[in-house]
Amino acid sequence: MKVAVLAMCERVEQLLAPSPIASSLPNAGNPSSESIPVTEPMSKGKQKKFRDTRLQAAVRAHTDDLMELDLRDGLIVCAKPSEVTDYSKNRHSGPSLRHFVPDFSDGVRNKWNKRLAFIFVNSFLASDWSGTKDKEKIKETFLTYLDTVKRHYNSQDNTERTQKELDTLESQRRANNRRNHLLRRVKACLAHPDLLKYHKLMEELSFHVVSGDETDIVDGQERVVATRLPWRSAEYEDFLVILDKVYMSTRFNGKAIKRGRLPDWRIRGSTRIEREFCEPVVGLPSNFYDGKWLSQLNDIEKEALNLKEPVPLTVTVAVMKLAKRWWNVRCKEDVRRMIDAEEEIGPSVEVHEIAGEAVEEIGEVRFGVMKNKGKGKARHQRNQGATSHP
Repeated sequence: MKVAVLAMCERVEQLLAPSPIASSLPNAGNPSSESIPVTEPMSKGKQKKFRDTRLQAAVRAHTDDLMELDLRDGLIVCAKPSEVTDYSKNRHSGPSLRHFVPDFSDGVRNKWNKRLAFIFVNSFLASDWSGTKDKEKIKETFLTYLDTVKRHYNSQDNTERTQKELDTLESQRRANNRRNHLLRRVKACLAHPDLLKYHKLMEELSFHVVSGDETDIVDGQERVVATRLPWRSAEYEDFLVILDKVYMSTRFNGKAIKRGRLPDWRIRGSTRIEREFCEPVVGLPSNFYDGKWLSQLNDIEKEALNLKEPVPLTVTVAVMKLAKRWWNVRCKEDVRRMIDAEEEIGPSVEVHEIAGEAVEEIGEVRFGVMKNKGKGKARHQRNQGATSHP
């Protein structure tokens, strides 16, 4: 027994003894700060260079987003000479977030591009940028990047386009806007579990089901007005508005906006008819079509539409609450005000204004119809005027 105990003690001593390899290492057995690699703090010069590099990268990315630009293979579109001339004579509103195009006819630091820089700085500061707030520095960084864009512009084929070619480019731009709008609604179906059942349906739709828009200048302010598709039902349009609101919730992390341009705030209620891709899309659920419009078709025209079974467009109270929370959010400042108000008094939403209808939060909501579960009744107050939605 004694021999066994002594053998065990010797084994413990061997295990506790330092290994020959460890003993041969520098500072072995006497660890100190010298054995741990320490990164020296950057000098002020290196810190400034690092900050400038971050700013330049952020300005490039934000400019590319606003101009929908890809310098590798994208076509750079500039302001028309007539627009620049009219702007110099105060007969044109000049560039805007929606018409974010440079003028390279006379250098970079001309009147048009200075206005472009002013718009850029305000948009950039409203984005999720935690670096410098120096407007002049951001402006200079932007104008410097415009020099790079101008060099790429000069290297591409800039022969004067015919009016037909310009119309084709405008038509492509409008089509892309509608595709992007549809894509945002598809993403909205993934933003809440109660909307997942609509994801496949929305994903399979053509962008022709999405209305376009036009730009107005009213009292010096730019407005984006949604155009109408006469064949589309109000029930379906109300549902799309809810998806637009839900999508806005995916663009923010707390008070911080994610990278990328926010959707335009669109004014609804206009009687303007979409001038392109206005023909009815065939093969949709029957409740996607306007009832009055359908009643004016003959049997052959109705058969050509290949109407499908109606799809109940219902959303849960949870989705309604989410949509209401983001109902009036247009920019980062709106989100800050919303969150500050909620932190102060707490969220309290009892009634939702949905495309002009006030509906109490009971059960599921089908647009125009409330499924009463015995806890209350629906109230409908159709608003005849224009309502604003992004």
